[in-house]
Amino acid sequence: MIPLTKLLSKLPSYEYKEKQDPTILDLHMDSRLVTEGSLFFCIKGYTVDGHDFVEQAEEKGAVAIVAEKPVKASIPVVLVKDSKRAMAILSATFYNHPTKKLHLIGVTGTNGKTTTTHLIEKILGDAGKNTGLIGTMYVKYNGKMVEAKNTTPESLVLQKKLLRHGGGWG
Repeated sequence: MIPLTKLLSKLPSYEYKEKQDPTILDLHMDSRLVTEGSLFFCIKGYTVDGHDFVEQAEEKGAVAIVAEKPVKASIPVVLVKDSKRAMAILSATFYNHPTKKLHLIGVTGTNGKTTTTHLIEKILGDAGKNTGLIGTMYVKYNGKMVEAKNTTPESLVLQKKLLRHGGGWG
């Protein structure tokens, strides 16, 4: 639970002209998952534009919207230049920066990421370290695997996953 204006204070720039300061209880980028008290992020994807789902988000209980362009809404709208960037900053803040409590290793490149991450996981596991892995095929923690929905999770999803494991990784 955090007041919207306190969250917004972490953004480098935004436009917010409302006098209201709703309390944010949750964050969502999928209007179907919005719950009462949510901040809804309008993310423009390859096939779907979140700006088209503001009404649905409102109906499901959103109390504020983050958008890149003006949208018709009866709840406060925060205008930003880049909704994905704003979502990354605000989700890290909302979930109290779970990455600061973890030792993380990121692997990038064109080929070999899966092999490399599994080798690292094995080496650390053999050294007695508690490990987790987020990859293209699944998310794994404590021997449990959950199928990954996307090759790379969005920042909001990633922050929630890292918070859920609350420093247990690393």
